[in-house]
Amino acid sequence: NFASELFRPCNVMVWTPDDYSADKKYAVLYMHDGQMLFDATTSWNKQSWNVDSVASALMRENSVRDFIVVGIDNHPTRRLYEYIPREALDYLPANDALLQKYNKAEFNSDEYLAFIIKELKPFIDKTYSTLSDKENTLIMGSSCGGLISLYAICEYPDVFGTACCLSTHVAMIPDGTLDAAPIWAKSLRDYLEEKLPAANSCRIYMDYGDQTVDQLYLPYQPLVDDIFHRQGWDDLHFKCCFFPGESHSEECWQKRMNIPIKFAIGI
Repeated sequence: NFASELFRPCNVMVWTPDDYSADKKYAVLYMHDGQMLFDATTSWNKQSWNVDSVASALMRENSVRDFIVVGIDNHPTRRLYEYIPREALDYLPANDALLQKYNKAEFNSDEYLAFIIKELKPFIDKTYSTLSDKENTLIMGSSCGGLISLYAICEYPDVFGTACCLSTHVAMIPDGTLDAAPIWAKSLRDYLEEKLPAANSCRIYMDYGDQTVDQLYLPYQPLVDDIFHRQGWDDLHFKCCFFPGESHSEECWQKRMNIPIKFAIGI
């Protein structure tokens, strides 16, 4: 129950390495869906990213800079409202039936990001021994958590140096209304065309598989990639990986999360 004047109270978990010391400075990885990050026994599907194990292994092998993880719990009934980029909805037709069903005014991802930037990050930087500059401030999530991570770096490119977006929900639809996906996916792309940070001014990682929900992204992720390429992003600053045979699950994200972390803060 981290108190907020800008957003609802959020449960926040902070993971530090076993050898954490105030004598060292640490990069900070902010992650969404905190309930799914560390302990499979407490997650709804009994899967976990096992972030602590992956992070520990990466630091033991000296392949990344030292970092801590800040996990922010989602709201079990408002996750989509809090993670879908609010400004991207402005690119939808005003009479879009799905948007009217969900009520644009209910989407509060802007308030969620304001909470992270203006309240949570200052607390973390004051309480822990952190490197608070943008090059050492990362944000990561999957599915709609990938969307809000991408949105965060577009809205706050001076705060976040890297956004890691796994199985990003580039279809944008808030439910299974598949016939709305082309229009909603285009609204995201139209937003990105205008709001992406300046080419190569930060790092953005995206990926996707082709099984379960991830197969929905097959037509849309290459169109997102094309925006980056047309705007001049190079391979050091934008990376998108396709993982054939991989599904939309914590087990799959756990297997490959070392790739975006190395991309973000590798040595």
